[in-house]
Amino acid sequence: MKLKTIVFIITVSTLFPACSRAENRFINPLFTFTESELDATLISLPEDIQETIKSDRKGFLDKVFPIINIYENFLVLADKNHALSENFIPGDLIDLDSYNIILNKKGMQLRKPAFNALSEMLNEAEKNSLEFMISSAYRSYAYQERIYSYYVSLYGREKTDKFSARPGTSQHQLGTALDFGSISEEFADTDEGKWLFKNSYKFGFSLSYPEGYEKITGYNYEPWHYRYITPEGCMLQKKYFNDIQQYMLEYLEANITLLKEKTVKEN
Repeated sequence: MKLKTIVFIITVSTLFPACSRAENRFINPLFTFTESELDATLISLPEDIQETIKSDRKGFLDKVFPIINIYENFLVLADKNHALSENFIPGDLIDLDSYNIILNKKGMQLRKPAFNALSEMLNEAEKNSLEFMISSAYRSYAYQERIYSYYVSLYGREKTDKFSARPGTSQHQLGTALDFGSISEEFADTDEGKWLFKNSYKFGFSLSYPEGYEKITGYNYEPWHYRYITPEGCMLQKKYFNDIQQYMLEYLEANITLLKEKTVKEN
């Protein structure tokens, strides 16, 4: 009995230090994150998303790493709680009138990287005998101010807030958001709408306001509204955030400073 007791004590005493070392070990060579430090960044996310990330912490950080360098350009959060300045105007806007794209009005613009991705996507869609019409692209702060005030005059502020962004809170001001087709829910049932929903991520476009997430996004379902967030952003969203753009953008907004600080710097 005494021998067994001694063996047990030795075994337990060597086990706990090993656990302690594991908890403090960096989980990805690209970052100085321990498990507990990374997990602390996840607490505002739904439990199922937290579990998805915790089950593959290293893989998650692998996909977060390239996001850090493109965050300011393509993944800034613009929503009801995060407004852009009235002076925010992208510096690389392309006039869509100059290209062979079906537009429902003249004068629309789009940032160059989003335009390049759109052109590639439209070419691929054409191979499938699909044709897309662009209904809306970049909107300035002043334009959004006018359109929001107009809708308020028709429907009142409470109803308007469910489908129209207040000035500064529209993704369209970023110059990377597009509206396709009829700007109606019927678009989701068209061949173009179905193809876009299935394939847009390959080109870096993400559905901003999916069905069933109105309380999360703050807006009604909009199957026509897509935002360019880069292929890297789409893959991160798809694999770790239940393919919901708002969850990913909110996570990045809350943690981008820490993610930058925790990045391993090259000597």
